Amino acid sequence: MRITGILLGALLCELPLFMSAQDVNQLIEEEHRYQFTVSGAIDAQAEKIMVEAISGFDPRMHVDIDRPYNLMKVLTYQPVDAEAMVLVAAQFGVTLSTRRIELEPEEPKFTEQ
Repeated sequence: MRITGILLGALLCELPLFMSAQDVNQLIEEEHRYQFTVSGAIDAQAEKIMVEAISGFDPRMHVDIDRPYNLMKVLTYQPVDAEAMVLVAAQFGVTLSTRRIELEPEEPKFTEQ
């Protein structure tokens, strides 16, 4: 059993050497984040139908609706047109407004010594 673990570990360490750059890029998925302000009250049924319709843009999409703050956060793994999501939501009586996501500047990973 221990030998199997060592062999498996060695193979996994060598795997990137045998993969092309394109294969490695497919393993590392890019995330796309969107935020919307939700206007008006949404009942649970309308919310569910709207989320299912919006999920057509990316089946792996994650949608989080924060009702007290009227905020909807969307995480996708492929670029999506935010205005198209607004139009789809409007078909179900939900008014969305795009919000700008403020990103904090990244700290340098390496420091000079």
